[in-house]
Amino acid sequence: MPERKSFIIHIDSLDVLSELSDSDAGSLFKAILDYHTTGHTRLEGVLKAVFIPFKNQFERDREKYQKICDRNRNNGLNGGRPKPTETHNNPVGLNKTQNNPKEPDNDSKNDNDSRNDISPLTPKGKPSAYPSDFEQLWSIWPRREGKREALKAYQQATRRGTHDEITSGCTAIANAHRDCATPDRFIPHLATWLNRDGWHDDPGAIRSRHDAQGDAAHQRRGAGATAMVAGNRVLQDILDGKPRY
Repeated sequence: MPERKSFIIHIDSLDVLSELSDSDAGSLFKAILDYHTTGHTRLEGVLKAVFIPFKNQFERDREKYQKICDRNRNNGLNGGRPKPTETHNNPVGLNKTQNNPKEPDNDSKNDNDSRNDISPLTPKGKPSAYPSDFEQLWSIWPRREGKREALKAYQQATRRGTHDEITSGCTAIANAHRDCATPDRFIPHLATWLNRDGWHDDPGAIRSRHDAQGDAAHQRRGAGATAMVAGNRVLQDILDGKPRY
């Protein structure tokens, strides 16, 4: 693992803190520190489930960081950043980050830009503030909060994945949350999910966590019932005057 001096936590991923006690929130941050220093955590139960989205984001960030390190290392071995090549559309060989001459008109590009500038119409005939492809995604996600932030995150996400990939992953994760009746407070905002490339997540992990939590709750109820029966027996013995040693 490359040595890093910092890591990123998205602000909207911290919404879950409002649902945790101060003690659990502190344990979560200690687990984040443990993960970045040792690669391991010692969380259990609900906190272990809450940490999984953070862990997935950290792993994706680490992969991106590793790719950047590898690219820079290769460039260094090859004598530095690749030199620009002269082309017909770029006769002076400038990079895209430099002040290139005005790009030649392209009918296809202009047509695409025109289509992208047209906003879908609402039922009342007024232009919608959101593109139709994003509205499709928004209608799938079960937690309807932070729509404007979700649009910004979606526009960034489509640079890393196609609309079909994102929509397919969104549908699978949303169905898993609905099947498990996940409370909204444990479902991330759509913006948070998009920022961490959540369409790569395994929906089966959500169902596994739900089943594990259900089994644990059943065991706690069974233990409580056993303790109650034993307590009732002790009380009845006392009322009946039976000695207890």
